[in-house]
Amino acid sequence: LAATAVPGIEEWRDGAYRRTLTLPYGHGIVALTPQPDHIACRLSLTDPRDLTQAISRCRWLLDLDADPVAVDSQLRTDPLLAPLVDAGPGRRVPRTVDGAEFAVRAVLGQQVSTAA
Repeated sequence: LAATAVPGIEEWRDGAYRRTLTLPYGHGIVALTPQPDHIACRLSLTDPRDLTQAISRCRWLLDLDADPVAVDSQLRTDPLLAPLVDAGPGRRVPRTVDGAEFAVRAVLGQQVSTAA
């Protein structure tokens, strides 16, 4: 997440990934800090009605609802991917917090690769 951080929206500082959230009832800030056995999540919301939506977006961002055992099992069926899965089982695919942000990142990513 730190490698693709967009200044003014997200940052990696003091061991935590921090970012802004645009939510149905206002804005929020989330800090996600890796721990040995979990990710600590600290939310600052302008409206408590956004709590469920903010948690859902954090789960989506970190790909927490994927079944890593099932994903690893499927990827291991490919002879080229199997050694990579065995070297790092249970990997997650970081995402964005919403579809609009994903679209903007995709376009910007294409512009950067085209310019290079």
